[in-house]
Amino acid sequence: MANTPFPTSNRVVAWKSATITTSAGTDNSAKGTSNDNVVNAPSSSIDNALALDTVNAAESHCYTDTDYGRVLWKIGLILLPVMWFCYGTQQADNISVSTKATFSLKTDTHLVGQQYNWLTTIFYLAYLVAELRGNYLMQRTSLRWTLAGCMLIWGIFVLCIGFSNNFATIMTLRALRGAAESTIAPAFLLITAAFYARREHALCTIIWGSELGNTL
Repeated sequence: MANTPFPTSNRVVAWKSATITTSAGTDNSAKGTSNDNVVNAPSSSIDNALALDTVNAAESHCYTDTDYGRVLWKIGLILLPVMWFCYGTQQADNISVSTKATFSLKTDTHLVGQQYNWLTTIFYLAYLVAELRGNYLMQRTSLRWTLAGCMLIWGIFVLCIGFSNNFATIMTLRALRGAAESTIAPAFLLITAAFYARREHALCTIIWGSELGNTL
């Protein structure tokens, strides 16, 4: 592995999967066997074989600079814009509470004294408390379903805030929204680590996190 010019990364699996599936179907046809054996094989066996084949191919220099560049470009075109948009949308809503104050938020929800300041405080308190449990849940269960569920719930809470008319309601919704939003940044870091090599993590994180600068 020390002489391998490219690090073995999970992004290779997606590219190699199509090659293995095609070659498996060709071999089975040539031998007169049914492709059902490949389809009906246990998923764990297929995954293990695919991972082993990927490692062996990387060690034997089967992948070229062109192969890695093509895979990286395809992933970047699909994954990074979606992450950029989702992260930017949530961050824009975080700082919008100050904008809402100029559009009669305080009078519409009957805020007095320090109640307006508590809208920001309760959000980050809930964010802090829920982030540990959310990170544990994402690593122990399905990352995609956990992230998708939290983002859906987050959107519902944001929508409900528009209908709140008192301090108790908006405080509760802000706390729930902070808890739902606590998973997005850790989830995006896990996704970045899964699809990109270590040397590419910083650049990818800057790309999907750059929307924060636009919202400010």
